Amino acid sequence: MSDLRIFALVAVLAVTGVAVVGASYSDAAIDRDDAAFEIEVVHDEAIDLEGTELEDVVVEDSDGTTLEEGTDYDINHESGAIQFHGDGATDEGDIVEITYSAMLPAELAEALASPIGQGLVLIGIVSVVLAVAFVLASLAHFPGARGGGF
Repeated sequence: MSDLRIFALVAVLAVTGVAVVGASYSDAAIDRDDAAFEIEVVHDEAIDLEGTELEDVVVEDSDGTTLEEGTDYDINHESGAIQFHGDGATDEGDIVEITYSAMLPAELAEALASPIGQGLVLIGIVSVVLAVAFVLASLAHFPGARGGGF
């Protein structure tokens, strides 16, 4: 096989491998999902919500009144935890509805653990290994590679 064909094959295998492995991880990682559910208010205790990097958070009481962040509750947008204030608009035991957009780590784990996700990662890894093997094999064909001197 000519050096140019080997180089082209190595390049295609390496790019395919990196692209497939990267896509398997990054596609799952950028998926945002909307969440909406009801929770029971517990004052001055952090409640972990599903997901991280929360955006567009809206908290409404049972009357449909929107609660105010900083006044009625605090939220850690990075970790996904909410804490209701004892002196806020809610009473302990009230039910509130929370809607938001978030990164859902469970989905990332499911995507990577799925048979398709595992298969894509395996294809990517095999492609990179084959590319490295072709490079090493082609190096053996250079003059002097077998101890023949310069």
